[in-house]
Amino acid sequence: MDLIFTSERKNGYTMMNIRGKMTCGTIEVLRKEIYYLIAGGAVHLAFNLNTVTVVDSNAINMFIHFQKLLQPKSGSLYFITVPPRIYSIFKRSRVLQTLPCYSTINEADNNIGIHIAREERGMYCLISPPPIFKVTSLKYVRKTIDDIISTGHRRIAFNLEKVLAIDSSAIGLILNLHKRLQSEGGGISLVNISSEIYPALEATNMLHLIPQYDSIKEADERIA
Repeated sequence: MDLIFTSERKNGYTMMNIRGKMTCGTIEVLRKEIYYLIAGGAVHLAFNLNTVTVVDSNAINMFIHFQKLLQPKSGSLYFITVPPRIYSIFKRSRVLQTLPCYSTINEADNNIGIHIAREERGMYCLISPPPIFKVTSLKYVRKTIDDIISTGHRRIAFNLEKVLAIDSSAIGLILNLHKRLQSEGGGISLVNISSEIYPALEATNMLHLIPQYDSIKEADERIA
């Protein structure tokens, strides 16, 4: 099967749907299309590989090349719905150590090119993580946190009302940040913990270490 691809502009990124074999003999047209998209301003490119049957080293090197090209533009390259056989190839090549991989298009929509909302609340700063608060979105959260700390804030609250999923990497980020800020006279608080992630937080020691508030109003009254 020849390589077939289409591009689709999403909210915050461009998704390329690819079908067929990605080999030395088929990827040149795709390479030209990627250059064209980048020249047109695309900085976040996601490859939907759900119907890809073969990926060789030339295709992997192409992915790595475009990742390096996008990084200075504060962009990145991503994979979506990678078939098990292709995933194994990626894992052996270690390409997944540098390129994020999402299991569904919905997960990609909730993470790629996202903006972490932040709000000054007087004595503290409130941030709202993405609905899928996992390792794939941590770089955006970390950048927001670094920006907040650089302004002098040492009290940060996470509004978790719209968070639908959280993993150990995100939990570890919050715990480590809490310890760091406590040593500087501040700390972390959790606000509006959603029912979807409460069991995951309860299974850790987090809820015994970090204050929780049922509403932003309560946080406003109690964080000082």
